[in-house]
Amino acid sequence: MNFVSQFYIKYRPNNFEELLVNPYILKILKHLFNNFNYNYIFYGNSGCGKSSISKLLIHTYYKNSEILEINSSNDRNINIYELIKHFIYTTSQKAIIYIDEADHLTTYSQNKLIQIINQNYKNITILLCCNYINKLKPKLIKRCLNFHFNINYFDYKIINNIILNEKLLISPDIVDYLLIISNKDFRLFLNYIQVLSLYDKHITYDNIKKIYYLPNNHDIDFIIENRNLNFNSYFLKIYEYINVNNFNLNDIITIMFNYLISCKNYNVKFLKSLSDIENDIYNIFNIKLKLAKLLINIKLFYK
Repeated sequence: MNFVSQFYIKYRPNNFEELLVNPYILKILKHLFNNFNYNYIFYGNSGCGKSSISKLLIHTYYKNSEILEINSSNDRNINIYELIKHFIYTTSQKAIIYIDEADHLTTYSQNKLIQIINQNYKNITILLCCNYINKLKPKLIKRCLNFHFNINYFDYKIINNIILNEKLLISPDIVDYLLIISNKDFRLFLNYIQVLSLYDKHITYDNIKKIYYLPNNHDIDFIIENRNLNFNSYFLKIYEYINVNNFNLNDIITIMFNYLISCKNYNVKFLKSLSDIENDIYNIFNIKLKLAKLLINIKLFYK
């Protein structure tokens, strides 16, 4: 059996040029890591490049130094404070403590980490990585340089190189569509195209719908174009359409919002209503109630 790496592993960045991060932030970080022993927090959504840039910075600027790497999610059963304290007391050279998934640190561990930072060890850098910075204590946040990694930055040259390397046939609009569906989580995006490529190297909207039951722009047009029916007929028609295609209403709202923005064919009040529905939708468990709220807003605001 031939071993085939998952795309997110196969295309993990090996150098700074392959990183999908803001080049201005990268320039600042390379200067800081090369010249100072500061403490940092890298935060942003899953798949935005935090861990990749952290490991490349450590490998480049701390390759001859002591390194302590901790995953707060995996290591919740150990005493992280004692581990860090022992590491600091047993090293006198330049060193770095890298804590991934730091938003899983307990309150106790965060308080102890604040105490350690307050000691101002000249040879120690502490780097925290997390998805949700709001889960960290304000005192900890204020004692670190904070860098937000934005999922909206993508280098399409890197994406196109992957497409060419895998011999895929995929149009730019489908690339953008998959980035939207994956919430621009690059790992998830790579998982999508890998699974789709196993079915057919030619990635199309129809194949995406067959495998993932994801709506596309044509489905959004269908929902909107039928809005002039009386409400009962409109509701029954769209409800049946969603069930036949096994669509998820959350996916419909995501695609609808981005589609209308991209084609500049929208009503501002309607977009506001979509945002409100998206925020409320997790509090409404009945699919029919969810759909009714969406369709009412389409009829009210979409012209």
